[in-house]
Amino acid sequence: MLDQTALDNIRALQRPGQPDLLTRIIDTYSRNADALVKALHRALQDGDIDETRRHAHTFKSAAANLGASRLSELCRQLEEQARAGDLAQETNLFEEIHAEHERALTALAAERIESSEPPGDGDHAASA
Repeated sequence: MLDQTALDNIRALQRPGQPDLLTRIIDTYSRNADALVKALHRALQDGDIDETRRHAHTFKSAAANLGASRLSELCRQLEEQARAGDLAQETNLFEEIHAEHERALTALAAERIESSEPPGDGDHAASA
């Protein structure tokens, strides 16, 4: 579901003794992504091609940064359709984006829990 390389790249930036970076980034994404989905939906309902393109581009990048590759690809498709001025299939594509966004949130929540576990807890559970 998630590209572990993207998540590992974030983990590699973690500084000892600092709050968990991956958890902070996932939390920020989770807070902002729902608003972005709503804004994208509103732009599509209004037929605003420029806003649709802009929101799809932003969403594409945010999803890619956290390894939600399928979501990023769907947003890229919508961005390209908007750039071409063709939003004829936007309802179906938006529904796919929305569903994939929900799957990504679920996967990111699991990553967040795993990331916030103190070192050694997972090892102990695995050996028990």
